Amino acid sequence: MNEEKRQGPDFWMKLLPVFNLCAWGLFIISLVLTHIAQPEMDTGIVRYHGIEIREYWLLDIVYWIQITLLGMIMLLFGNIIVAKMRSRRKCDQRYLNQWLLLVLTLFTAFIVFIFAR
Repeated sequence: MNEEKRQGPDFWMKLLPVFNLCAWGLFIISLVLTHIAQPEMDTGIVRYHGIEIREYWLLDIVYWIQITLLGMIMLLFGNIIVAKMRSRRKCDQRYLNQWLLLVLTLFTAFIVFIFAR
């Protein structure tokens, strides 16, 4: 009685994992760029040796961080909307990693937009 009537995933459902991998890749790129652009750490050994450090954000790189974060947010919202529209059964996947990545991206965007000035 509980016969499966679906033929298989359609084009959009096949694209979801690809876009999800692209979003995770952009997240890793934005983390690397954030590490490069942030001010250098002032530690005791640096002060002891009198090494000069950069105490400001590199704004050229911050611009690209913001671009990647906004692109990720748009990509993730698109993924979530497509997943919600195309999967209608309770047994369908929930795509929790997209929600986790969206929360992490919004948190990273908050940090970058507030502190990188």
